[in-house]
Amino acid sequence: MEIKEVIGIHTIKLTLDCCLHKSGAQEVFDNTPEAIAYMADWSMKSSGLGKDKLLFIFEHTVPCCYLLWITAPRL
Repeated sequence: MEIKEVIGIHTIKLTLDCCLHKSGAQEVFDNTPEAIAYMADWSMKSSGLGKDKLLFIFEHTVPCCYLLWITAPRL
């Protein structure tokens, strides 16, 4: 797998703040399974890349990250 873009995710209790590293595109999503799926779609559309070329990074240090942690592998 060759990574072409990194998406940084700052997890706040109710929202996920996302930023594409190369383009600097930013968006805020609700911390729900539906919004996490939309975040994945947004990342692919905004970067013009498939999910096999994207690397999603977030710190798993607080309980509010749990929903992202269990939802993301199913996307």
